[in-house]
Amino acid sequence: MTNTIDLQCCGQQVNHGTEKRGPATIHGLWCTTCGRRAKGASLPEAKKAFSDAQPTAVMVRPESPDQLPAYVGQHMRGLQQLTAPYVSRDRPAMTRLIKNNTRYVMGLKGNSWDRIWKTPDGQQSMVKGLEDAMILGAELGKMGDLVPFGDVCEFIPALEAYEFAMTTGTSAPFDWINVECIYEKDQVEISRVNGSFQIEFKKILPDRGDVKAVAVYGLYKRATSPIVIGDIYPAERLLEKARTHSPSYRSYLRKLNQWEVARSEGTTGTDAHGREYADIEIPAETDDKYADQNRQNFEAAEAAGTLKSDTKGEYASVELPKKGGGKWTKKIYRYEVEGGTVKTRIYRDEITNPYDGADRPEMLRKAAGKSFLGKYVKVRNSVAAMDEMREAPDSVDAALDGALDAALGQFDTDGAEDADYTVDGSPEPEPPREATTEPDDEPELF
Repeated sequence: MTNTIDLQCCGQQVNHGTEKRGPATIHGLWCTTCGRRAKGASLPEAKKAFSDAQPTAVMVRPESPDQLPAYVGQHMRGLQQLTAPYVSRDRPAMTRLIKNNTRYVMGLKGNSWDRIWKTPDGQQSMVKGLEDAMILGAELGKMGDLVPFGDVCEFIPALEAYEFAMTTGTSAPFDWINVECIYEKDQVEISRVNGSFQIEFKKILPDRGDVKAVAVYGLYKRATSPIVIGDIYPAERLLEKARTHSPSYRSYLRKLNQWEVARSEGTTGTDAHGREYADIEIPAETDDKYADQNRQNFEAAEAAGTLKSDTKGEYASVELPKKGGGKWTKKIYRYEVEGGTVKTRIYRDEITNPYDGADRPEMLRKAAGKSFLGKYVKVRNSVAAMDEMREAPDSVDAALDGALDAALGQFDTDGAEDADYTVDGSPEPEPPREATTEPDDEPELF
């Protein structure tokens, strides 16, 4: 049960919830604005712990592979909400998926991945790739991969990922599906017979030319009688969709435009290795939830003369409290608190179109599969979620919280507090998880 009590934080009443732990009742308190949270064996004890607690900073995005476990730890509930329910309510499967996908992303090494981790767009693309995999219940490395494109990456699912998402579980809408490219030199016959989608490849040559369209179809079993439904997506239509929905394609178009502007203004150059480059300015990131706190910390460091500098500009090095005690260091850059732009260098040979070259067929298959099957993913996830609620929501949530905690137990998540995460990407703190009594191994709801 959740309500509010006569305790103020951030100008509003603090939320109060209780949880039965054997014969005892645990009281939890939390503020939905700053994330401060605490719990105790009694309400007065919880109030005292809350008064002593520090507001919890919710990580907007991880800035390095080492921060990923902390980010996942904060947003576990959100990842659970995103994940296909037929996976998320299976405790062993969810634990394994969280663990393996976190390990996969942390294990991406090399210059290509270092570039991605250095930029806010790249960091966000890593998070989105992880979320896209979770939506399909896909295990990275087995049912799809994150693929680097310049300073961002994208999740490219294998056909098996769509098959798993669309054909697994009691609420699965399809008996089978297929996503395949149609090339310029293919001879294909496409029709509908009594409402049933039909496609037949009459002739396929060794040299098939370029991809001109993608066919997505499958045996839909939720109709009155099973029927094959499908659609054809021309490559041009998919590229138009990519302008809105593909991080890597948007990044490519933006950098290409910036390059063309720099060249028209005569501000491009050539380095010692003969590589053409342009120094451009990009909008600074100012979406930190704790912008006011960051600004105060930065101004205090500036007044004290303790600012430092690196390739991203001047910054304040601030120590913040970690979960379980101790401190962690956060860098707060001038451009983050003042807005404006930050300078960066782009090279012409690094501005690559993700929809050209060897990855073009898979990128187009991904776009077509997402366009056609996306609505069925949402419907089947909603159906499965409603089934889950009808079964036993309290016990399901408790079991899954324990599973998710166990999945991240192998990682160092110091500094991470579990926070709710809505589907639209807005982080919201959930009830507190910090123990104010003796710790134990039971799953915690707060």
